[in-house]
Amino acid sequence: MGKRLRNLDEFDRAVRERRLLGIFDDSTGELSIGSDFDGLLSWGLVDNQPFLRCMHGFCLCLWRLGRFEEAERVVDRMLWLNPSDNQGAL
Repeated sequence: MGKRLRNLDEFDRAVRERRLLGIFDDSTGELSIGSDFDGLLSWGLVDNQPFLRCMHGFCLCLWRLGRFEEAERVVDRMLWLNPSDNQGAL
């Protein structure tokens, strides 16, 4: 594969990644709850559900992009915050 085509493939992947991760990044949740938060976010409290859904969506985007270790860290954090795993992360 020529260098030019390889660069185009890399560019294409970068564009797709930016689209999928558009509104997400590693700090999205930290802005909401703080990086030192060690409590629980019960799914039963309706106000927690949008945040947990956002984390789940972020995890799926990372997984779809082949960024499996990062996706695993998000799942670990989700399970720490919501150990009853109402979203079926496991």
